[in-house]
Amino acid sequence: MTTNNPIYRMSHSSRFDALDNLIHKILKFMSNYDKSNIELYIRKTIQNNALLKTNLTHIYGIIVKYFKVLKLKRDENRQDFIVSKILSFMESFRPGMLSADMKVIDIGGGNGNVLSGMNDVLKGDKSNFVCVESKDWIEHYNYDNPNVTYVFWDNHTIEVLDDESCDLVLCMVSLHHMSDDTIANVLPEIYRVLKKGGILMIKEHDCNSIQTKNMILWEHHLYHLLDCAYDNRPFDYDTYYENSIYNFNSKMVWQAFMETYHFKYVLSKNRFLDGAYTANDSKNASNLYWDIYTK
Repeated sequence: MTTNNPIYRMSHSSRFDALDNLIHKILKFMSNYDKSNIELYIRKTIQNNALLKTNLTHIYGIIVKYFKVLKLKRDENRQDFIVSKILSFMESFRPGMLSADMKVIDIGGGNGNVLSGMNDVLKGDKSNFVCVESKDWIEHYNYDNPNVTYVFWDNHTIEVLDDESCDLVLCMVSLHHMSDDTIANVLPEIYRVLKKGGILMIKEHDCNSIQTKNMILWEHHLYHLLDCAYDNRPFDYDTYYENSIYNFNSKMVWQAFMETYHFKYVLSKNRFLDGAYTANDSKNASNLYWDIYTK
């Protein structure tokens, strides 16, 4: 199959292009044969989006086959890596800030595993580690970390948090799951609760092209199929499609948006928080990056 679209062309400088790297990262437990089949389904769907429902169902069938044979379980420690990266970055960026008394909130923090991992290190009171979530999102969480406080967003205010009470706010790949109206409510709330000089860390996708958008979408699709398999539940395409919000923007647009809400841009980092961000790296297929802001 040949095409002029650069998303389909194998890189001359690397064995794998962005899609290959994405599949190998997410579905590393699979044989190369099945990875190739999934790649073919994805490429055909990119060419013809009308195939999305059918091909997602086919891909889920392949994934489930492995779960039945290998008895795959979630990696309960997979967040440890990012926890260590956040703590290491904070220690170098703001020496002396990390302590049991600091207050951290995670907007769209899922089950709060990152907060829990941070609190395992800092040994603070659970009231200082607040996970703000919405029950409307399609992914399922147990909200069961004993050292984390859970708050559910009502699209108006985070009532349990006082003005200028938080040292650090995390917003990790969650803004793009919000509508513009929700973002317009969330960002002023973050600004309200953040202390002067406090830090806002945003992890997002730099959606700077159609090709990158396709990679970001398929990263989400594949992770959702994995979540279904881990939970031993069927893949319900209609529910998934109707309840998913994908509000992707480029890094430049996100930064301008944040500055509109009076956050001061400080610096950018790569997805591991240990170097500079480079756009359109095939090993970072969905252009993940961190932007650091302060108040």
